[in-house]
Amino acid sequence: MENLTLVALCILIGLALQRVHAFRTAPQVLNAWVIWVALPAVIVHYLPQIQFSRELIGLVVVPWVLLGLTAALVLAAGRLLGWSRNTVGALLMLVPLGNTSFLGIPMLQALLGEASIPYALVYDQAGSFLAVVLYLPFIAALYAGEGHFSWRRVVHKMVTFPPMIAALFTLATWRFEWPLWLETNLIRLADTLVPVAMVAVGLQLRLRLPEGLGGPFAFGMAVKMGLMPLLAWGLIRLLEMQGVVAQTTLLEAAMPTMITAAVVATSHQLQPRLAAAMVGWGVLAAFVTLPAWAQVARYLLP
Repeated sequence: MENLTLVALCILIGLALQRVHAFRTAPQVLNAWVIWVALPAVIVHYLPQIQFSRELIGLVVVPWVLLGLTAALVLAAGRLLGWSRNTVGALLMLVPLGNTSFLGIPMLQALLGEASIPYALVYDQAGSFLAVVLYLPFIAALYAGEGHFSWRRVVHKMVTFPPMIAALFTLATWRFEWPLWLETNLIRLADTLVPVAMVAVGLQLRLRLPEGLGGPFAFGMAVKMGLMPLLAWGLIRLLEMQGVVAQTTLLEAAMPTMITAAVVATSHQLQPRLAAAMVGWGVLAAFVTLPAWAQVARYLLP
């Protein structure tokens, strides 16, 4: 409960600091700290604690199956309800991808404990991160007139992304035992993830409902916060996943819209108001839905 309170408090601090002029450019700085320092420290410290098992395959498979299923749902709904190309393109970015690192890791730490973090990192790096560098550029090229899809650009993003570098470094030094002083400092840097990431989320929250886009907004929120974890639960049962791996997978699937997806949609003029609303209201709803899904996970996925 204390960890969940810290997450909420830091988001509220971020919301309050939106009115302070000195913090106008703070989100970019805080995001950079998380990506370049805190998240790599979390990866180097926690990833070696992972217990290898057949269930790890599910951590990689589930996010990609969910991406395919939800993208198909968006396309079907867009055609059935006559949504504009911009709206469909925006929802293809906003619905399948969840906030599995900035919000996901702090929330999992609060709701499931530190044992879930190594598995959350696998879900995030093998699922969400690869989707960011592979799927988002493809949708942008298809729906925002970005030209051809560039594999060279994709590979460059993958090999220069600090958390991916940290993951590869950790795998290369898997059996190496770090000196105590270095391990202690790694933990201290990793501990900055929750407060810094959550203040950054609070600074970027927008809680205005998008006028004229009520239907797509309601659809996106229902699929993102309700249907996706239900689909994930079905996949978890199908793959016979259990314990903390299964619980982590379910909660990661229940995360609200990824901020990066909203930023990409906004930068390409794919319904910016819809993107801001889904991120803002999604984070707010997550404080109700995620604890509920955590209880479901403990009961149904022991």
